[in-house]
Amino acid sequence: MKIETEGICAEVTFKKIKGIYLRVDPAEGRVRMNVPIGTSQDEIIKILQEKKDWILSRRAMPAATEEQKELMRERLKELIPYWEKKMGLHADHYILKSMKSRWGSCNPLIRQITLNLELAALPEECLCYVLVHELAHMVYLGHGKEFWTLVEQYIPDWKRIRRSMRE
Repeated sequence: MKIETEGICAEVTFKKIKGIYLRVDPAEGRVRMNVPIGTSQDEIIKILQEKKDWILSRRAMPAATEEQKELMRERLKELIPYWEKKMGLHADHYILKSMKSRWGSCNPLIRQITLNLELAALPEECLCYVLVHELAHMVYLGHGKEFWTLVEQYIPDWKRIRRSMRE
């Protein structure tokens, strides 16, 4: 379903979820929302209006340049061994690629971590947070209390960093 308000057109999908998930593709400028089943059109329009400035700023956000991506690759040569040693965890494979809806992912079965190349356009603390987050999945598959306790042990202000990545 498409909903338009104040010059913003959003593709809305109703799902069995509790919260609202809003994302903007900076390259294409597309706005997509996942909302709980039963959310009214008025509620969706209100959210789009409240988040208008954020949506417009995300549309204007440039994608990571090739230079930034290369700098990220170089920086990871130091950050990966640093965090692996500090946490006592290890991934056998690291993959860097552009991903549409995730900053990173972890497959503990094959000990592989994938990082989004668009992290190159963000401050280094964001890259460190995602790296620690994905390494923590080597121990805890889900996002339970133990998982967040482990992340917080290494990145005490992870909530602030994650919030900044969503803004």
